[in-house]
Amino acid sequence: MKFLAFFATAFLVFVTPLAASAQQDYTWVYDRFDGAGAFDNSLTLVYGVPETDDIQFLADCVVGANGPFVSVLMRANIGQMTDGTPAEVHISGDNGYVQRFDATAVQYEEFLYGVEFRVATNDRYLDALASQNSLIYAVPGHQAHDLGLRGSAGPVRRFASECSALPTPRNNGKQLVAMPKQASGKTSDYGCDQHPYPVSQNSNTPQTATFTNYSGGYRVVMWLDFQGNPVDYASLNDGESFSVNSYLTHPWMITDGPGNCLEVIHLEYGVSNYALTAPDQYFGDE
Repeated sequence: MKFLAFFATAFLVFVTPLAASAQQDYTWVYDRFDGAGAFDNSLTLVYGVPETDDIQFLADCVVGANGPFVSVLMRANIGQMTDGTPAEVHISGDNGYVQRFDATAVQYEEFLYGVEFRVATNDRYLDALASQNSLIYAVPGHQAHDLGLRGSAGPVRRFASECSALPTPRNNGKQLVAMPKQASGKTSDYGCDQHPYPVSQNSNTPQTATFTNYSGGYRVVMWLDFQGNPVDYASLNDGESFSVNSYLTHPWMITDGPGNCLEVIHLEYGVSNYALTAPDQYFGDE
């Protein structure tokens, strides 16, 4: 993600405890950065103190394999939960508004804690952020928190509208589909120990490639460009497939959700199906 100075240390959102009195200085800000390509754009929605790392809420527009969605981070008391632990967050507001989300605990350091979850760009949660006076949220069994919504309507609605309008990655005119759960197609030899990563050499020989996720986990498909930089093309849940019109000398890197390289695939002439089978690996505390 590309943040301006306001967002440069956004993950420090969880550094200080929530305090109602501190919210008087908080404000809602929507920021958009347009990169060189359609999928290099960064759309963020933040509630915090401008030009500081004191942030209670962060939403990031993510372009997945089936289109854009919203990744939400909220500062919250999670007790002794460790980073990555499955969690729930319960949210309530005016006029009987109630929602519950499956979430993931975020606990990077001693004072870096909260919850992360995903919503669709048309989820009623985003409408609640724009229309409610405030929201109360909590991880069950832990302290409840108040999310102030004064001034949220404009930034939230613009964020949701522009996020939903972002294009879906190229998929050769096909929708991603769930595939049978047996590995078929050529598998890679992993190859993540190559440093620097291989680069695309030329675009002389077209080659269609279909990547099918048989790993049992979440995978991200990235093209390694002519400088070896990874370019995000698709996000695949277990069993999903993604097709792309590529070229014979273009390598593709497969990562887990946090971006750790798990395998590098080199296309072969006449081979169009590639099975993603590399297992999750432990890369230490991040």
